[in-house]
Amino acid sequence: MYHKILLGPFFSYERSRYTVLIAEAVEMNKLFVSIVVGFFLIGGLLLFQATQTGTSLVLSPLELQEAHAEGKSLQRIRVGGRVADSSIDYQLEPEIRLSFTIQNPGPPDSKSPESLTKVVYEGLKPDMFAPGRDVIIDGDFTNGVLYASTLLTQCPSKYEPPSPVATSEQESAAPQLSNAS
Repeated sequence: MYHKILLGPFFSYERSRYTVLIAEAVEMNKLFVSIVVGFFLIGGLLLFQATQTGTSLVLSPLELQEAHAEGKSLQRIRVGGRVADSSIDYQLEPEIRLSFTIQNPGPPDSKSPESLTKVVYEGLKPDMFAPGRDVIIDGDFTNGVLYASTLLTQCPSKYEPPSPVATSEQESAAPQLSNAS
């Protein structure tokens, strides 16, 4: 069986049914391939967007102050620090608000006054929140104050390596075995 195809007012040619089926199959394959490519592009775009919003650089309070001095944009940032021993103000009324200061984590000699950063968090105080505890804060830095949208406390490590002084004292107190033969 042949199909008559008109090409303009004067020209025509005939195609077999088999040729028409092949043409229809090619059109279906083009549609299928374009749909699959579209799904992969949308999936790749969603994956890219998810990884861009989920990852961020964690700044220390000193790095935060340096970035502020350089005039960098400090919106939607993540800061990691240690809650300073200074005053912690937690009020429940008229609104829930936690104000405290963070400093650079590390040995006491690395804590300089310019590395202190004031933090304001409007939410409930986490259970593990205390002076000397390490925290991760997401928020905006405006006018020298870090306004936190999330506040996470890190659990303290239960493992503490033995101090070298205590180890040497234990070795000297241990009984000495002698070879008396």
